[in-house]
Amino acid sequence: MSASPGHCENPFFIVGAGRSGSTLLRMILSRHSLICIPPESWFLLPLAQHFSFARQLEPSEIDSACRIITTHRRWQDFDLDAEVFSQHIAERQADSVRAICVVLFGLCMQRAGKPRWGDKTPPYIAIVPELLQLYPDARIIYLVRDGRDVTNSFIATRWHGPGVWANSREWVSAARRFAALAADSTIAGQILRVRYEDLVTDTESVTATVCAFLGI
Repeated sequence: MSASPGHCENPFFIVGAGRSGSTLLRMILSRHSLICIPPESWFLLPLAQHFSFARQLEPSEIDSACRIITTHRRWQDFDLDAEVFSQHIAERQADSVRAICVVLFGLCMQRAGKPRWGDKTPPYIAIVPELLQLYPDARIIYLVRDGRDVTNSFIATRWHGPGVWANSREWVSAARRFAALAADSTIAGQILRVRYEDLVTDTESVTATVCAFLGI
C-alpha cells in the first residue's frame, strides 16, 4: 500500500494515568506548526485485543476493524464521516491495522495542514509494546503527576467511586508499566518521562526537551 498524503512514519504517543495533565501537554504541542494531535482515539485498545498489529488482515477483519473504530464512542470526536473513511480504506487497499491508521491520521493531518501526528490517549500505556510494533520508530511520552494529586483529582470526578484505592489504582498501574518499559534497553531510548509539575513550573524548558526528543 502506498503512503497517504501526510503519511508519518514516526508518530508519538502521550501516555500515563488519567488526570495527569496530558490535555495541557497536548494543547502546548498542538500549537506547533508541524504537529497535529487529534482527540483521544482509544480504539487501538480494542483493536489490540482483536487483531495482531504485525500481520495483514483478511477482508472480513478489515470491515470489523473499521466498525470498531467508527462505532467507538470516541469516533464522533474526530468529526469525520464514517462512510468517507471506509471509502478511503477501500481506495487505498488498507489491509492492516497500521494501514488503517495511516488513512485515519492522514485525514486528520490533511485537515490540520500539518505533517506530523501524535496521539494523546493515556490508557495506551497498557499497549506500548503493540504501539511500537505498529510504529517501530514511534516516540512515547510518559506524563506523570504526583500520585496524591491524581488520586484527589479522580475522587473529585467521582469516576471510580469515593475510595482512595480505586482512585489511585490507575496511577499505580501506569507507574509499574513505565518502570517495566524503562528497564527494557531495546526501547528505553524511545520513551521520555515528563513530570507534570515541571511542565507547569518550567513550561518553556520542558517543551523544548519534548520537541528535541521528537526531533522537531
